[in-house]
Amino acid sequence: AVVSTQSTGDRGNNMVLHGSKFQVLSFSLKRSSLFRELPFYAEVSAYVTSNGDLIYPVPDVRDLGIQLSSAPDSSFSRHIAQMTRKASLLSGWVFSVFRDRSPGVMLTLYKALIRPLLEYCCLVWSPSSIGEIQAIENFQRCFTRRISGMEGADYWERLRKLNLMSLQKRIQRYALIHIWKTYHNLVPEST
Repeated sequence: AVVSTQSTGDRGNNMVLHGSKFQVLSFSLKRSSLFRELPFYAEVSAYVTSNGDLIYPVPDVRDLGIQLSSAPDSSFSRHIAQMTRKASLLSGWVFSVFRDRSPGVMLTLYKALIRPLLEYCCLVWSPSSIGEIQAIENFQRCFTRRISGMEGADYWERLRKLNLMSLQKRIQRYALIHIWKTYHNLVPEST
C-alpha cells in the first residue's frame, strides 16, 4: 500500500520511484506454504511500478534496523536472534577489554552500549512468545552474573541489587508510555 501511494504521488512531486531500491514483503495468513513453493508465485505476487518495472517479493527485509519476515508464523524471531547475537558479541568485547568488573563500570557500559541494542524499536518487534522473552532475558541474566559482587545471587536478586528492571518489564513500560502519549495526543501524527 505504501509503494502504490508513492507511485501515484510521484508525478506531482517530480519524484521517480526506483524499483531497484524497493522490496516487496508479502503477508498472507490464508495462503498455504504450498502456494509459495509454486514456480509462478513470484510473478503473481510481484508489484508493477508506474513505469512498468517489476518488484518481486522477498522472504526477509531489513528496514531501519528491524528484520521483517513474510512467514506468518515467524513473527520477529529472526530479528530477536540477530539482535541477541550482536549484543553477545559486544558483551564479549566489553568483558575482554575492560578488566574492572565493578557494578558502576559494568552498568555504565551495559546501559550505554548493550541495552540500546536490545531495546531498539521494541514497540515494533515486542516479543510475544515465551521463547523470545527468554532469549532476551537470558542475555541480561548472563551479563549480570559476570559483574563482581553478584556471585551466588539469583537473577531477580541481582536485578534488585543493581537497580535494574527486567528487559520484558522495560518493554512493557515503553508500550504503556507510548499508549499514554498517544491517548493524550503527544505522539506526532504520521502523514
